[in-house]
Amino acid sequence: MDGDRIKASRVVKPGDRLQITRERERFVVDVVSIPVRRGPAAEARQHYRETAESEAGRAHIRELNRLAGPVSTGRPDKRERRNLMRIVKGRGGLPDDGLP
Repeated sequence: MDGDRIKASRVVKPGDRLQITRERERFVVDVVSIPVRRGPAAEARQHYRETAESEAGRAHIRELNRLAGPVSTGRPDKRERRNLMRIVKGRGGLPDDGLP
């Protein structure tokens, strides 16, 4: 809250700025009001505003992730290893397709 790390039990009030980290995403929001009851997410969104810098930063990260390409699913299997070795050793880029 306002640049300091806090516990979840800390009381927030309108005007506070919160920096929220969820997995690898970071949000910066300003508290507009405090809801009377705990409710659904759509209702909660009416009580805070994400800063323009935060929205722009998250959009930039999303675009970088989109352009980065697919992420590896783990270790390559036997077929994928053989294809990689063909590429590394310079014997072609695609698996054998029966052509000489």
